[in-house]
Amino acid sequence: MRNNHPRGVRFEHVPGGERAGQHPRDRRNRALWQRSLELSAGLLMAAPPISNDIRTLRFLAGEMTQAELGERIGVTRQTIAAIESGKYSPSLEAAFRIAQVFGKPLEEVFRWEG
Repeated sequence: MRNNHPRGVRFEHVPGGERAGQHPRDRRNRALWQRSLELSAGLLMAAPPISNDIRTLRFLAGEMTQAELGERIGVTRQTIAAIESGKYSPSLEAAFRIAQVFGKPLEEVFRWEG
């Protein structure tokens, strides 16, 4: 079967009108395979054991936005959102800069829950 797809992608038709690689079972197997690779590489980790009061401190600092805080410490709004929600642990430098913006010691902004 000749395929003239511009990117050289080849789809083989399989019973039921599905394309090879597009069957829900194929997607599930691919996702499981990817997860097993990530686990074996140690890339999947539980939520960081660090909690913070950044959202409260932003509110008390005149309802500072995530973008404003990010600009003041040199990171993006998305990074601040991820740190604030506990999806990402800040670098030591970023943690100190955040504490400095609010004029608080590091321990009043971040807590180790481990």
